[in-house]
Amino acid sequence: MNNKSNFRRGSVELLILHLLSQQDYYGYEISTLIREQTDGYLNIPVGSLYPALYKLIDAGYISDYKKQVGRRQVNVYYHLEDSGRTHLQQLLEDYYATANGTDNISRISVSATLYEKGFLGTYHQVSSCSNTSNSTLCTASSSYSLKSGKTYRLDYSATFYYSDGTNETISNSQYKNT
Repeated sequence: MNNKSNFRRGSVELLILHLLSQQDYYGYEISTLIREQTDGYLNIPVGSLYPALYKLIDAGYISDYKKQVGRRQVNVYYHLEDSGRTHLQQLLEDYYATANGTDNISRISVSATLYEKGFLGTYHQVSSCSNTSNSTLCTASSSYSLKSGKTYRLDYSATFYYSDGTNETISNSQYKNT
């Protein structure tokens, strides 16, 4: 995976269990099927796939067995256990609840302001940004270099506008001594 987002990494377990709910597969097949079924969006190298498979085995969700496929080749196949089917259902319920929840968000407004503490102990604004589009990119300090020996405060907030007309704001402040 080129973009190592948490969402994509967290999807690997769900995808493996989903594929194994259809039939038993060996590792390379699982990697290939994920790449094909996501039109290349998720490309999980076999070397990254095996730790996820071992984690699922250790949890008792899947098992493995060896099968000879040629005169000299033996593949390790993975099989979904009953506890894995139950876990897959829980993951799917979480996925659909999350997808439905995010579908209700029609717009996100993000703002951030960076303040520097002055000689008299008061803070003055040195950088700010706001973004009211569907993108949440907002970099408040990109045009300002933090100075050594200073104290900074970053105030930031995000407002989520829901399709039912309601909204919710989350805000916070962080302090940093350089």
